[in-house]
Parts: sequence; structure tokens; C-alpha cells
Amino acid sequence: MIQINSLLELISIKAFPRTQCKLALRREKANKVIPGMKYTRTWILVADGGRARILETTGKGQRMQLVAGSQSRLDNPPSHLLSADAPGRVYESVGHSRHAVEPRSDPHTALEALFASQLATMLADHSAKDAFDRLVVVAPPAMLGNLRKMIKPEVRNKIIAEIDKDLTRLPNNEIASHIENVFNF
Repeated sequence: MIQINSLLELISIKAFPRTQCKLALRREKANKVIPGMKYTRTWILVADGGRARILETTGKGQRMQLVAGSQSRLDNPPSHLLSADAPGRVYESVGHSRHAVEPRSDPHTALEALFASQLATMLADHSAKDAFDRLVVVAPPAMLGNLRKMIKPEVRNKIIAEIDKDLTRLPNNEIASHIENVFNF
């Protein structure tokens, strides 16, 4: 059954009935799900050091949908708020001068690495359930490096593209325009 979405479409169907009916039937066939046919589900992970979301698409011309429960946000305050007190002090071996000792690692960077690890674990869990067939990773270079270290081989085999850009603040439709150049949807 053909659905009429607007008055303009109704008028155009009455004016050009044969052409419009053919177009409507083509649209209906294109959106029809054929039993037994498996669509390739592509997930797009868009992440930075503190935010992440996963979008899903099933092919060319299909809208990107936000995967339910896939938005993550890390409560990551500035580095100076993460340290409890002033850095330690050491005495100079000769003389009476003292120097501050730099911490071995930045707590802010450590939290971002932990966030990357959590994302990699989540992707591995979903991959084990066959929730996606292909994966595109979009992240700034530092986060992309952390994710590369943490992602398990079975998930890595599904990665078809990596884009080193920070697109977390863009709406989904603009993300689609950035990644359609990487592969043919």
C-alpha cells in the first residue's frame, strides 16, 4: 500500500499517476526488508578524551542512528584539580636549594587512557554478540592512539577506517558528510 505523506504528493500523483506510482513503488521496495537477507551493520565510534557515541548505519542512503545506550561521558576535571596537594620537594645534593618534583604521569591523561580502555571493552562485548559487522573509528590523534592500544584483535579485524579528527561536537548528519569520503556507504 502506498502512503501519501503530503498534499503536494497527492496532487502530483493525480497529475502524473503512472510516473508517481512507479516512484512510490521503487521507494517501497528500497525500504522493504527481505526475510533472510542480512544487512551489513556499520558502527561509527565518535570519541575524544571525555565523550563518545556510537552511530549505526546499514548502507548507502540510510540514516545514521544513535545506538541505544552508547553515549558515554567521562567526568574529567582539569589536571590541577585531580592532584590532592602540591608536588613533592627534594633538596639539592649540594647547597640549600629545593625543587618541586614533577609527577610521573598526568592524572588527566591517565583518566583518558582508562576511558579508552572502557570503550574498547564495550566494543569487544558488542563484537562478541555480533552487534556490528564493520567499525569506523573517529577520534583525535591522542585518543586514537589509546584506542589502538586497547582494542582487541577480533574488534580490530572489523575496523575498516580510522579518522583522526575530533567530531564529537558535530551533529550526526554532519558526521556522515565527513566519513562518506572514506568508504562507499
